[in-house]
Amino acid sequence: MTDDDISKAKIVGDFKKLFAKLMDQTVSLTEEAGTSVTGVDKESYDATVSALKQEMENQKEVFNEALENIGSDSTVVPKEDREDLIDIIIDAKKQLEDSRKQMEDLKKELSKSPVADDSSDDSDSDSDE
Repeated sequence: MTDDDISKAKIVGDFKKLFAKLMDQTVSLTEEAGTSVTGVDKESYDATVSALKQEMENQKEVFNEALENIGSDSTVVPKEDREDLIDIIIDAKKQLEDSRKQMEDLKKELSKSPVADDSSDDSDSDSDE
């Protein structure tokens, strides 16, 4: 979904679809990040993902209800409202992209875990501590 795609939205149904797609991408990103979580942390992470899914569904409902005040899915959104909605969705998309980058950076850092690095072991240190 590009900024250009978002900017082309005109009717209520377009905005509903764009927002739903964004919420679904948020859940997918979180699920992706969780693939590396194991052990005891996995259960907690899965509970967090489940809560996030519910929150995203709630957000979609709230967004859709607000749009229904404008009209049915085929109603053209007035220009002023349309510009505001486009800005909101583009900003949310940018936040999602930032989160995705942070998750990727975190995965890279975790893959360099000191557990796999023997140089962090001080047992053979010549220090006089």
